[in-house]
Amino acid sequence: MIPNPDCFCEIDPVAKDRWGVPVLRFHWKQGAQALEQARHSIASMSEMISAMGGQPTAYRWADGTLVCTGGESNHELGTARMGAKPADSVLNAFGHAWDVRNLYVADGASFAGQAGKNPTDTIMALAWRASDHLADSFVRKEI
Repeated sequence: MIPNPDCFCEIDPVAKDRWGVPVLRFHWKQGAQALEQARHSIASMSEMISAMGGQPTAYRWADGTLVCTGGESNHELGTARMGAKPADSVLNAFGHAWDVRNLYVADGASFAGQAGKNPTDTIMALAWRASDHLADSFVRKEI
């Protein structure tokens, strides 16, 4: 799935956690490109299976769609984009929030997009870099 404007998170104006802190509310919707990609993939794979003498069947999720909803099968990434400046990102190159002095994000939320592969190794490398930066910032008494 490529980024689209219908997928974002925001502070919920009503819901709070058990300590009274507002929680995040997530908005998620498949984009037209993702749906077209699923259709193309199914058509291409069906053609190959038929050419080999097989009987293709298109997998559909419980709701009848060709693609899963968020959290069902994919590595969901994004919502706290890493970037070079606060104007177009939430985090700097170390996963440190531009606007919250003591907040580091060390997971896939910092990704601007998804390459279609397992992101675990990249997440581990980014977490290591964030940890080093956090430790150095602590020693310098910046945090």
